[in-house]
Amino acid sequence: MDLREQAGVALVEEHEGAVADQRLRDALQEANLPTLLLVLHRLTADERWLRAPYVPTPAPGLGDHDTGGLPESAQEQVREAAFDAITAHREGRLAPGPAPSPSEVARLLQFALAEDVPEAYGELLSEELGTMPRDVDRPAAPVPETFGALVIGAGMAGINIAVQLGQVGISYTVLEKNDEVGGTWLENDYPGCGVDTPSHLYSFSFARRHDWQHYFARREQLAEYFADLADRYALRPNIQFGTEVIRSVWNEAAALWEVDVRRADGRSETLTASILITGVGHFNRPKIPPIKGLDTFPGPCMHTARWNSDVEVAGRRVGVIGTGASAMQLVPALAGTASRVTVFARGRQWVIPHPNQGREVSWESQHLLEHVPFYADWYRLRHFWRFGDRLHPALRVDPDWPEQDRSVSKVNDRHRRYLTRYIEEELAGRPDLVAASIPDYPPYARRPLIDHGWFRTLRRDDVSLVQD
Repeated sequence: MDLREQAGVALVEEHEGAVADQRLRDALQEANLPTLLLVLHRLTADERWLRAPYVPTPAPGLGDHDTGGLPESAQEQVREAAFDAITAHREGRLAPGPAPSPSEVARLLQFALAEDVPEAYGELLSEELGTMPRDVDRPAAPVPETFGALVIGAGMAGINIAVQLGQVGISYTVLEKNDEVGGTWLENDYPGCGVDTPSHLYSFSFARRHDWQHYFARREQLAEYFADLADRYALRPNIQFGTEVIRSVWNEAAALWEVDVRRADGRSETLTASILITGVGHFNRPKIPPIKGLDTFPGPCMHTARWNSDVEVAGRRVGVIGTGASAMQLVPALAGTASRVTVFARGRQWVIPHPNQGREVSWESQHLLEHVPFYADWYRLRHFWRFGDRLHPALRVDPDWPEQDRSVSKVNDRHRRYLTRYIEEELAGRPDLVAASIPDYPPYARRPLIDHGWFRTLRRDDVSLVQD
């Protein structure tokens, strides 16, 4: 290589470095600062990032609280220091500090969230963060060739267990009644279908995805994620599609499971295996209620789990039976397209507002999650805690608390007042809808739902709520 070629290479590298630096600076403007503070602490091992003026305030709701409530001057100091530390780490000039101990993980998460995180959760949180292994000890002896597993279902659970079995060297076959993987996210494709758990938490810890398009992912990208996993981990050769399990019996004498299956062409067959693992979903068998006249209804009729996309909804009157999670997503998606939507409600649901619902994930946030060390780990852990055991105090029953049918404790009643106030604000001026929407059971007695615009939809002139 002559001097001119060397100079050309140097100029290209300098240009690429400048572009990378500018992208990082732009991305840091969108960073979640409580998360960034934990990254900065890990990279520099400097405790000053855990003291004033860099101490976050509690989040006012379920949003990400990206500024952490820090003064603007402190925000800029954090971003600038993070830029220096991240680029030094990228260039090999800065080695990160040691991984935090379980008690430190609890302490650091408590700092970032500005709320109590008991030290007893340290090991659980460390497993989720990836600083402690969650795998069990495995025997050193090789697995006999005759020892194998049958897995029922190639949805989320089936894909997960197939990956784990492959990693420990146990032969396996996945039996899937459909012609593709994905389970729930293959079978449910009704308008508005998506997940009610933050996308960055919903993906597997061993196969995280950083390019989610929405903070609460839509069905299409979820189905794509699980199909990609089947390809990435070479699962498809071990999946028998179009195969439905009819019954299974344990043969004590042979120490084998005998599993009767029906193939797509109608053939029956019996398979055997040392292990049988069920990954059968809860919601893939539609339950059609015995409604009088349903069999003679002249129009199209379908269950959300068997949505017929060939049916044209625009300009037609649509009746939706139920107010569960699927209806909460479907009805707002239909309103404004159908000429009228009538919701037939048997029960009522506690519905939680979340500012990230419907919000797209910017390229800046995707860049941070993909390229900044430790950022995705801590960002995911925030969701893990806030959508998990953080709620435990609100679930515990206080036997001395009065009005147990309304709430089960002082903490639980506080949640009830907050959620009730939200319903009243969303349905202001419509006391009929307020009365029809507030549940008569304690919060979290059933799984609460994320608001997809449900209450705003009920207020529309072309939407009716029927309770009788």
